[in-house]
Amino acid sequence: MVDLVTNGSFEEGIAAAPFIVLGAGSAGLPGWKVIGNTIDAISTLWEHADGNRSLDLNGSPGRGGVAQTIRTEVGADYTLGFALAGNPAFQEEHRLVVRIGDEKFKFRFDSAGQSNGDMGWETELIAFTATEKRTKIVFRGDPDNDSFGPALDAVSVMPVSVDELFA
Repeated sequence: MVDLVTNGSFEEGIAAAPFIVLGAGSAGLPGWKVIGNTIDAISTLWEHADGNRSLDLNGSPGRGGVAQTIRTEVGADYTLGFALAGNPAFQEEHRLVVRIGDEKFKFRFDSAGQSNGDMGWETELIAFTATEKRTKIVFRGDPDNDSFGPALDAVSVMPVSVDELFA
């Protein structure tokens, strides 16, 4: 199976220790477009779900997000997967909004008791059916927090084959 997302663990692009702030429209993450205000591309600040980088979607400061448009086949089924945590500097609930095409999904992560060394990453999955030849995937940070937002890593979109459904 082929992952349709480019740079899903944010390993390519601009890096600075412990993190770097990327503003709206930034091309600092190949495959992704930064939207909203700002995001923080994290390198050495905390542990990652996959690889050596992840994102805080509420930058320093401002609620931001990332978007990527992938090629899909109309009527085909897919699974969007990603790892979710929260910036432990804000020991409360973090909210994440995910859009797949016109559909909207909301997620919550409570970072109480988490730390930079133990983020408590959770894997989230969303099944969807493509309605267009190109599908836009959007991750947006917490609207009620100006910084210290939801953390994102290990984004993937995999086609679901008919063979897998009956295995």
